[in-house]
Amino acid sequence: MAIEFNSWLVDRKIKGINVGVTMTIAEYWNFAEDIIAKNDLQRRRVKVSGKTYQLLGRDLIDGCVMPPIILAVSEDSQVGFNSIISSILDSGSASEDQKKKLESLIREAIERKHLIILDGLQRTFTIQDLVSDSDQKTLAKLFSSQIRAEIYVGLSRTGILYRMITLNTGQNPMSLRHQIEMLYQDYLDNDILLQKGVALFKEADDQRISNLGEYKLSDVSDMYYSFSTGTHNSYSKQTISTILKESEFLEGFQPESAEDLSDLIVTYDKLIRKFDHLFPNWNFDPESMQRNLGGTPFARDMIVFGSKVQVMAGFGAALHRLVKRSEKLGDLASVRGIVEQVYIGEELDHPMDWLIFCLDEVRAKSKKVGDSQRAYFNYFFRLLFNDDEECFLNISDSMIKAKEAYDNVYGS
Repeated sequence: MAIEFNSWLVDRKIKGINVGVTMTIAEYWNFAEDIIAKNDLQRRRVKVSGKTYQLLGRDLIDGCVMPPIILAVSEDSQVGFNSIISSILDSGSASEDQKKKLESLIREAIERKHLIILDGLQRTFTIQDLVSDSDQKTLAKLFSSQIRAEIYVGLSRTGILYRMITLNTGQNPMSLRHQIEMLYQDYLDNDILLQKGVALFKEADDQRISNLGEYKLSDVSDMYYSFSTGTHNSYSKQTISTILKESEFLEGFQPESAEDLSDLIVTYDKLIRKFDHLFPNWNFDPESMQRNLGGTPFARDMIVFGSKVQVMAGFGAALHRLVKRSEKLGDLASVRGIVEQVYIGEELDHPMDWLIFCLDEVRAKSKKVGDSQRAYFNYFFRLLFNDDEECFLNISDSMIKAKEAYDNVYGS
């Protein structure tokens, strides 16, 4: 049978259309197999006690109807939907002509396998096991069974992320950071970012950062996590407070005003390039401070400094406070607008060298060095970009006051 389209619901929260479809497992597996295989950042299989998914596999062969698989058309195929989606959102419902056009575009996206699994990944793995282990007779029976799916169209990346998190409420949800990585991995080949001088590398690329504008995707994801939740701490610490902070992303989500990961990395990159302009050819010189460093320097040049996840996470957390929570800066475009006004200041003779010694002091007195350094940079950027502070846009003064704020909270 051909895939049947049977409902068209407007999702006003995330500005998209939810399309209900019915298909055979054979039709689903025809594209689902490639969705799993090509996505190297997809989360691993969940180990479930009691062999729940093995039981589901047997039930599927017996003809059980499982809950709908939730999918979304990936950004590769979204462009053709834009005008139709806008019209449907304005009117509140889809006309018969619009339904036919959307159906054609969705079939094309399915044919090209431009889909993302939002909910139902483990069920899809169960189907994969059955396909691998079943004999021809069992497989024919499985493939003839029907399943339902819901396909979201017209969603922005942040809209997809929002829906993934709200759907992912089971016992073993993906972390927010993992979902961010998975959604944004194709920016590695994004011409727009490359034209702006930004290149992102996956861990698998084994690419060394050797130029300004080069960053690891995992670190950029960490920065976006901090920007979304307001926490500068590492995302690997899945504490109760971290989970609660993630809810800030959900409660405050508005698709028409959501800041994208690409906006954030472009903003950060512009600031690092401004630092490089203000401190041309900077290389750490321990002799400048006439004192000894207690350990390995945090960074020896601007390329290494700019690529440090501690700096990026502190930047993201600070902008959450200034952009998302207080709206003092309006949006990331406003931040980019004032970056050019950042200046060195006269409070320090060698600001970058002073900063390295400052971070060495933080390291020496900290049990969790990375988190402590993130906290320092959170203070630094909050002071640098807050126009209520005397050190507004003044790098040297912000560095000094950030150390004072850090010592007041964490102890000198």
